[in-house]
Amino acid sequence: REKTYDPFFFFFVKKERRFPVWRLALIFIFLIIQVLAIVFSVRYKPTPQDRIESYQIIAEPKSNGSVDIEYRFVWTALDTSEELTWIDIGVPNKYFTFIEHSDNISYCENNSDGSYSSVRLYLDRPYIGGETLTFSFKINQRELLCKDDDGYFYEFVPGWFNSTPVENYSFIWKSRPTPVSVNTESYQSGNPIWYGSMPCGSYVKMVIRYDGNAFSRASTVEYEPFNDGGIS
Repeated sequence: REKTYDPFFFFFVKKERRFPVWRLALIFIFLIIQVLAIVFSVRYKPTPQDRIESYQIIAEPKSNGSVDIEYRFVWTALDTSEELTWIDIGVPNKYFTFIEHSDNISYCENNSDGSYSSVRLYLDRPYIGGETLTFSFKINQRELLCKDDDGYFYEFVPGWFNSTPVENYSFIWKSRPTPVSVNTESYQSGNPIWYGSMPCGSYVKMVIRYDGNAFSRASTVEYEPFNDGGIS
């Protein structure tokens, strides 16, 4: 049978087989977005200069409402181009006094500025990439106990690290007096404990509540809800 061709159909097929220009433009835009994303991740999420192998806190409330807080670290320097000579550890506020520190800390100072408060630790010598140091210090923290209609409570957020990962943390709160509630289900020797790992920038909020008779002679401070906006 003789073959026939429909010129309109032939034109339609040829037109559909041409690769649309708008698709090329879309692919180009996607490529630009991917490149910008890579540049942003490299610039704002650089390779950590340090790694915290272990971060431990032991907190013990006192009858006057203050809290003795012991900080223990196993800290590894990763950067081989810059020496590690001091470390900042965030604390709840500027109202604290030093009790003791390990021998590999030359001295400590209160490094508070506005809403940011920390302990600055000057090390006994420079540490370089590949070296690991174990150090500790202890403070008495004041202006931390709050009170509401349900009784007394602490809301404690241990210092965290925006650019340093924490492989293992364990935060222990001594149960003297005994809390009526805590925001953890884990206990160690009868003491509530918060534990896990902390990627860069993450933090843990500890909430410990007591009845209205637990700190009858202690001074309290006005409660301010925790807000991590702008805090490093």
